[in-house]
Amino acid sequence: MDSSTPSPLLPNETFLVYRFALVATESEPATQKIAKVGEFNSAEAALDLARDHAVALAATHTSAVVSGAKAGAAENSVRIVPSEWGYDVKRDYRTLARFWVYSRAA
Repeated sequence: MDSSTPSPLLPNETFLVYRFALVATESEPATQKIAKVGEFNSAEAALDLARDHAVALAATHTSAVVSGAKAGAAENSVRIVPSEWGYDVKRDYRTLARFWVYSRAA
């Protein structure tokens, strides 16, 4: 395409932030729960919110691990793993929650 050819209009997009997590109750086995936590006009704003939620959840779990720390506390480290479209909060091999950005045409 040269500069005299107009570029095609890109469709407007909405970026949704979802939280995926396993939730267990005393009477039921763990089931996946999905909750929408935000909706934005830019991917950057959506990813910022996803990161903020991941950091807050990791901090909550980290303080719980520290307050109940035992000899194997280093094995219970909580970490945030970034991906192309969001963040996973993990403890050891388990994913505690995933904050994922989904785009759709507005």
